[in-house]
Amino acid sequence: MKKIIILISILALLSLCVTLIACNEKPSLKDIDEFYESITNAESMEFKMEIKSSEVNYIIQMMFDGDKGYYYEKNAIVGQQAIENSFYTFYEDDYLYTYTQNADGTWHSDGGHYAPENTNDAESSLNDISFIDDLLNGKNYEYSEDYGLFLCRKDLSVSDMELELELRDIELELKDGNCTIRSKAIMYGYPVDVEMYFKNVNSTTVVLPKI
Repeated sequence: MKKIIILISILALLSLCVTLIACNEKPSLKDIDEFYESITNAESMEFKMEIKSSEVNYIIQMMFDGDKGYYYEKNAIVGQQAIENSFYTFYEDDYLYTYTQNADGTWHSDGGHYAPENTNDAESSLNDISFIDDLLNGKNYEYSEDYGLFLCRKDLSVSDMELELELRDIELELKDGNCTIRSKAIMYGYPVDVEMYFKNVNSTTVVLPKI
């Protein structure tokens, strides 16, 4: 009986050691690649990007949940009235419905249009942001134990021609199943700060407005 108790104690200690080792494993560049794969196969997710400086604040946010989506955009420049736009989408039977808000705060649908190739998954929703593939590619980073972050290679810069945005000094953090990216960047020749996140993967809910 005593030997059995000792054996059980040893097994419990070994199990604890394995757990502690697993918990203290150094983050791997594969973690970035695995996260990218998880969002491209996700059924729901939230993405937000904010670009800001002393002169401008630009925000784009996207949420998708199966056949439903939500999109928000804001462009605020010092000395000018901010421009905001938001809408919902709903995809059913090869038709895409778009919900927009009236001046009185009510919502209406466009009645839908035939869009057999449409899909509200992450891969298609993020297609317009050309640098996502490079940002979520493990080979472009190294892990810093001092900062507890993934830091991009010194020679790496990521650009989006449509926004005339070039990201440099990129930091990437993976935590609790979410991903946050920060960067010092140049937009239209001016320095800006960029922050974006991917979160609530497979746990985002989009509720369509009542019409």
